[in-house]
Amino acid sequence: MKDKTFQGMLKEYFDYQDGKLIWIKSNKGFTGREAGCISVKGYIHIHFKQKTYLAHRLIYLYHHGYLPKVLDHINGVKTDNRIENLREATASQNQHNRALNANNTSGYKGVTFNKLRNKWQAKVKTNSVYKHLGLFENIEDAAMAVSKYRLEVHGEFAKHA
Repeated sequence: MKDKTFQGMLKEYFDYQDGKLIWIKSNKGFTGREAGCISVKGYIHIHFKQKTYLAHRLIYLYHHGYLPKVLDHINGVKTDNRIENLREATASQNQHNRALNANNTSGYKGVTFNKLRNKWQAKVKTNSVYKHLGLFENIEDAAMAVSKYRLEVHGEFAKHA
């Protein structure tokens, strides 16, 4: 008897190979081809059963049989959907693992220059609240303070750059 769950349906239509879903059953001639395309936001989207899904969410469901509210790409690469690169996270943990913002001028997450005090300011955001770690004469000391604190509070989700 066939598995009628969504996970069972995924396994009926797709094979998983190194972070990709490959069509094994398709009425559009896609059999043997990688499913999906990259969206403007950089994620791989798959059109399946008249809906569009994020590939990493389908891959997680394919392997684990359930779908958490938030998934995190451990290495931060949106197209790296290998199952070992995907982990369940809270929305806050997922934000901790973000890369450096494009408008960052210091080169370090959580480090900004305070023009009024003429010093480097260090701060880390956790659960929507900023923790100010102090003002520093040099940028390296500020960056070190941020890295140390981030490791303490963000744990495995800490990303320094």
